[in-house]
Order: sequence, then C-alpha cells, then structure tokens
Amino acid sequence: MTSVTAQLVLASRSGDVPSHPGHWLLSAVLIGVLLALVVLFVVVVGSILNSALPPGRKIVWLLFVFCFPVLAWFAWYLIGRPDARRRGPGTAY
Repeated sequence: MTSVTAQLVLASRSGDVPSHPGHWLLSAVLIGVLLALVVLFVVVVGSILNSALPPGRKIVWLLFVFCFPVLAWFAWYLIGRPDARRRGPGTAY
C-alpha cells in the first residue's frame, strides 16, 4: 500500500476523510443546474396554464411537459404558444 492510500484508509476509519475542492464545485454546479431546470419547468407550466388555449389542449401540453420535459419546453416556446403561431418563424420581437 502506498503512503497516501494508507492515510486515506486510516482517515476513512476515523471518519476524517479529506474533501477535495473539486467536489464542492461539482456539487454547486449540479445544484445550480437542477434549480435552473425546476425554475424552467415552473415557468413553462405557468405559461401553459395562463395561455388562451382551450382546456383540452392545455392538458395535452401539460402531459407532454411531464413526459418529455426538455423537448416539450422547446416545442412549447417554438410552436405551442398562441403568440408563437401568430408571429410565425423569423419574425422579430
């Protein structure tokens, strides 16, 4: 056993496993990405519920969002919103 491995084994037995700074960074990035996805999910669901679509189409869009979240988010903002259909592709805001 190398000395570093031996130190880690002894440290893990005592409960003092040294943490690597990269682990904290990776954890922070993952938490940030998950929070962003949750916020995006809430925004898209709110956008669907507040749209002028009939209730049946809203339910279909909500089911699509729950089954295929990322794909449905892009589809909603590109073709699903009533505003998106009126403007048409390539129309400036």
